[in-house]
Amino acid sequence: MIDDFDGAEILHCPYCGRAQDTHEDDEISANCCLTECEHCGKSFWYSVDVTRAYWPRKDDTEDAK
Repeated sequence: MIDDFDGAEILHCPYCGRAQDTHEDDEISANCCLTECEHCGKSFWYSVDVTRAYWPRKDDTEDAK
């Protein structure tokens, strides 16, 4: 098993190591997703951790009123 891809930005198959082009949408975090490798055909589990950072700013036009 290849486990050099933990925490990677791209999902790789833990068996053959090749990048997966299609997988669950990255809009929400998920602890358990089962998928089949597009290349070697083996099934594997993966998780997705989606984080967001918000940087609010005041609207300059509001201050001018």
